[in-house]
Amino acid sequence: MAKLVWALTCSRVIHDSASNMISLIDTLDGVGMGAYPAVAPPIFVATVWQREEGEMTIEVRARAYTPQGVMIAEQSTKLTLNPEHTRGRINIGMIGLPIAVPGRYHFGVEIKKGGKWVEVTRIPMDFDAPHPAFPGSPQINVQ
Repeated sequence: MAKLVWALTCSRVIHDSASNMISLIDTLDGVGMGAYPAVAPPIFVATVWQREEGEMTIEVRARAYTPQGVMIAEQSTKLTLNPEHTRGRINIGMIGLPIAVPGRYHFGVEIKKGGKWVEVTRIPMDFDAPHPAFPGSPQINVQ
């Protein structure tokens, strides 16, 4: 099984094809919405994986969970590494998430091992109650 090096959530991923560099823009740990229910802004689960000996293809999945632990979305993808690559990046978009109520939501990151999904980390994200200074519009939570 590949080993997760790190994972975070952000609102934009920019890939420079000439340099193969990635810019993760607007990292997120919380978002203030103007009202609920709402649709979350675009969220990307950005990950870096360390390849283990002999492994060439990994399958990764991200799942979004409500504060009550109910799964509301999932996306999966595969990454094939060339023999000279020891690590790889996977960025999974979670677009249009339904956010019913404020609270602490979670993004689970899983890898497929032996035909079974194994969760390797869980990233919390707070969707805050509407802020009176910003009625009716989503606001990035700055604390």
